[in-house]
Amino acid sequence: MKLSLRRAVAWLAAGTLAAALAAPVATAHAAPAPAAPAAVPAAAYLVGWSDGVNISDPRVFTQRKYRVAANLPYIEVQGNCADGAERGDVIRLQFRYDGKYNTQDQVRVGKCSATYALYLNPYTDSGAWAVGTYRYRVTLSGYKAAIEFDITYRKK
Repeated sequence: MKLSLRRAVAWLAAGTLAAALAAPVATAHAAPAPAAPAAVPAAAYLVGWSDGVNISDPRVFTQRKYRVAANLPYIEVQGNCADGAERGDVIRLQFRYDGKYNTQDQVRVGKCSATYALYLNPYTDSGAWAVGTYRYRVTLSGYKAAIEFDITYRKK
């Protein structure tokens, strides 16, 4: 799957892992450039929703609309060899519950220039559709920084 220019610009504007891509440009009245995210390789991985929604926007998924997990959009993570993506990296989708993060899905990078999918699971341990707002994050093995976002699950 190719990354469209429009989606790439949306991901960059979202402040994702690629936020450190652009070098500051000196102008006469320019404000100081914000600090780049700590410890994440610039542009090694781009993170976005499969349906094009900004990753940092809160999402609401209802059982009434989506019916089953397979109908939910998934999270796309695109690696870039030239910018530091490496074979063997582990990309994880985690959600916060009872004060700790739990891994919901993960993928090991096989090719550094490829797109990987992380899938949501809206079901509780008992098999019921989850209800409530959860804090999610996408992490990369070996790095402390993460992309964080909220997802709300509802019945209707």
